[in-house]
Parts: sequence; C-alpha cells; structure tokens
Amino acid sequence: MMSKGLRLTCSLSTPRLSRHGARAAAGLLGAGLLAATAAQATLINFDDLKNNPCTEEFCDPLPVDDQYAALGVRFYGAGLATAPGADYVRSAPNAIGDIYGPGLAIDFLGVLPSSVSFYVSAALKDALYVTAYGPGGVIGSAITEGYRGPDYSDAYRDLQYVQFSGTPMSRLDLGGFYGRRGDVLLDDLYFVSATSSVSEPPALYLLGAALLGFWLRLNARGRGRRSRR
Repeated sequence: MMSKGLRLTCSLSTPRLSRHGARAAAGLLGAGLLAATAAQATLINFDDLKNNPCTEEFCDPLPVDDQYAALGVRFYGAGLATAPGADYVRSAPNAIGDIYGPGLAIDFLGVLPSSVSFYVSAALKDALYVTAYGPGGVIGSAITEGYRGPDYSDAYRDLQYVQFSGTPMSRLDLGGFYGRRGDVLLDDLYFVSATSSVSEPPALYLLGAALLGFWLRLNARGRGRRSRR
C-alpha cells in the first residue's frame, strides 16, 4: 500500500515523480537503513538466579559463569550474592561478587556492545579498578571512590555507577585495591549492541530504493525529451 504522502504523476511530455514523492521515497529508504542497523539493549540484574542453600557452618554460593551466554555475556570468578536489603544490591535480591576470584571478569560474546554500564561496590571499602578491552586491546579504564593508599583515597560509597561507551567492548576486568577475594560486588549490568540485518534488507529499504530508482529514470527520460526539442 502506498504511503499517503507519496504521489506518482505521469505525463506524456515530462513523466516524473513529484518532489513530495521523492522526499517520501527518501524517507522510506532512510527508515529501511535505520531498521537494518538497530540497537539491542540488555539488562542483567541476576534476580532470576537462585542461590545454593547455606548451612550454619558452610555456604557454597552459586557460581555465575555461562548462565547468560545466550544474551551475549560470560562471567569469570563470579558467584551469586543474595542479600535483600544490602547496601550493595541495587535490584533485590541478588548481585554478583568475585567470590571465586580474586577479581571478576566479563566477556562479551557475538556482536560486541558499544555501551556498557553497571553498579559496583567494594566489601572492603577500597577503590576498584575497572579495565575495558576491545578486539585490539585496552580501550578505557576507571577507578572508583575508596581507599587506595594514604595519598589518593576518596570517601567510599556503595553502588558507584561505571559506564564505558563509544567503542566495541569484548571484555571487562574488575579488581580491588587490596586484591582480596570477595571484595568486588556488581549489579545491574546493562549493555547495548548494534545488530545488523544486511543479509535480509527490510521491506521499507527495498521499497524506498525502488521508488528512488524509478524517480531517477523518469527524470532522466524527461530531461532527454526536453533536450531533443
């Protein structure tokens, strides 16, 4: 069905598509290109996981590794930290920590995200060091507020927001100033990846391209007839 703003005008002397029609065709082409490269956003808050039961003498937290591989992410050194109401949990009841560390690593799988954000806390109230990697190596780093020596310390606070954006990321490494296991705590991992549909162009793109081609052919014929007069 043709767009309401699209009008074909045919004439024996100068067949052409109206300016409104050309603009509509260009709009359809642009919409198709936008649809061909769309953004996919993913939020992981770990609240769908259930922790292993603890006894009075022993607790064996659930390892968090490939449970979210289908969403494009894998964790290393992480265990589930279940503590509803705790200061380091942003969305109750779960977060993850470097329980099987020291340190916590995150690998991104498939289409790499160009924007990643999350909230981190430190059980030992020290500074956390975050390094972001792309396919070619280090692309960014961040240091959170907390103790990192007598000369460089900031007042610590829970749930510090960290974000990297602008370059595709393949890995994140997190570690604390003290280098102790169980220090890094993370919640609400959010990342945005660009998805492409080049192999199957959207219908809007095809329609827009066809109409623009038709408009160019009609205009070319019209100019040819005028030049022969």
